[in-house]
This record gives sequence, structure tokens and C-alpha cells, in this order.
Amino acid sequence: MNLKIVLSGILGGKSGKDGQGGFYKAETTYNELLEGVIKPNKKYFDEIDIVLHCWNTEQEADILHHYKPTSYKIEKQKKFGVEQASKRRASKLYSMFESFELLKETEPNPRDVVLMTRFDLSYITSLQFEKYQPKINKNKVCFPGTTNESIRLNDLLYFSNYKTLESTLTDEMYDDIYNCMRHKNERVMYINSKGVKRMDNHTIIAEIFKDCSVVSLSDYLAQSDVYPIRKT
Repeated sequence: MNLKIVLSGILGGKSGKDGQGGFYKAETTYNELLEGVIKPNKKYFDEIDIVLHCWNTEQEADILHHYKPTSYKIEKQKKFGVEQASKRRASKLYSMFESFELLKETEPNPRDVVLMTRFDLSYITSLQFEKYQPKINKNKVCFPGTTNESIRLNDLLYFSNYKTLESTLTDEMYDDIYNCMRHKNERVMYINSKGVKRMDNHTIIAEIFKDCSVVSLSDYLAQSDVYPIRKT
């Protein structure tokens, strides 16, 4: 059994979203993944492979040097037919589905564990898949602990077996969700505590996986166990 690490998006901004403050170096983001995911799971899996889609074309050489992906696509930022406020979400959605398409081309085993994640995460507590294997074997899609999994899911990372994700992350699903974003369909909108309705990544993820058996990991939490890098 193998572990497939699937990365998407950008390397992450040092001072905020969209590369604010300059982007992290590939060496920095890779070392976080190495210490938090790869090393703790080396003895458990036969092989650990990396697949990635990324928009940081100016760092392509460094990305390939450090991550050594089995399959990859690093391209210039695409333009999406959504309103300005939703462009980042549309970019995130596309990159996530595109990275999974790259994974499909490598012909994984249905039982392989697939971690869908982003570049700029600090794994404060190492993510050890052996303890979650019973859930993975039952085709659960596992997310870091979140407050309301029926409405919103944490979008930092998620994992399951390949067979389960393959049946969900399809071209049809991408087209459906993208069209919802274009037309501001309520399926991808969230009403916050102030009563303001807005498009929301957590809601989008929940909509994608609404027909799956989703589990929120009470023992592996966002903000305490895994969190976007906050160091330069």
C-alpha cells in the first residue's frame, strides 16, 4: 500500500493570502511536509509519492528539486469567469481538481491512501495514517476537526483511499461546483454570524463531499495540529 500526497495551489504568502509579503521558498514548504507527513509514515507505506499542481512558475526549478513529484503541472495563473471576489476560490478549486487528474494518470491502486493538501501547511502534530486506517478502510473521507461537518468542512487537508476520492473528484463535479460559483448559487454560499451571505471555501468543500461518508477528526484539529505556516 502506498501514500499519494497530492498538492495544489501556491507556495503561500508570508504575510497573507495571494502571496502577500512574498512567497515562501519551496525548501521551506517541503521541509514542513517532510517532517510532518513523510518521515512519520515512511515505515508504514511501501512508497510515498508526490503529485502536484502549482501556479508558482517562477519557482518551478526549486519546486521540482525539493518535491521530486511523480507527476506535476506548474503553470501560469488562469483567468476564471467569476466575479473578482471569487477568483481565488475558483483558482483553488481548479488546482485541486487538476492535481487529482494528474494523480489519476499515475494509475494508483484503489487501496492507496491519498492525502489532498496544500503547500503552506505547518504540521504542528505529525499526521500518522496508521491510526486512521480503520476509517480509511471504511471509505471515510477524513478532515481535521471542524465545528459543523454538515455545513462546513475544514479545507486545509483531507484524506481517504483512492477509490473513494476517484468517485467524487470527477470532471462532472468540477463543472457543477464551478457553475455554482459563477452564478453565486446558495449551495456554495454561507451566512456568517453577522448575517452576511458570502461564498465560502469550507462550504464549497462540504458541497463536494455531501454524498460521501465524512468524518471530522476530533483528535486531529485545525489550528492546533495543522495550520498555515506563520514563519519566514
